[in-house]
Amino acid sequence: MDEVIELLTDKNQFLEKFYSLNETELISFSEGNFDNLERFYNSREAILEMVSKIDSLIEDTQGGEENISDGLKKKML
Repeated sequence: MDEVIELLTDKNQFLEKFYSLNETELISFSEGNFDNLERFYNSREAILEMVSKIDSLIEDTQGGEENISDGLKKKML
C-alpha cells in the first residue's frame, strides 16, 4: 500500500508541474509571446505521459480499488 501512496504522491507532483507550466505559458501567450510554444507542447506531452505511466503502475500494483480500506482512501485523497 505504501507503494501506491508513493506513486500517488509522484503523480500529484507531476500534475502540479503540469498546472504550473500551463499557468506560466498562458500568461506568455496572452501577452502575444509564442516563442516557447513547441517546448511548451513537448513538456506538456512528457508530463502527461508520466502521469499515464504512473496510473498504469498504480493499477498494476493495486489490482483494483476494492482492496483499499476507507482509511487508506482518505489518506490518498
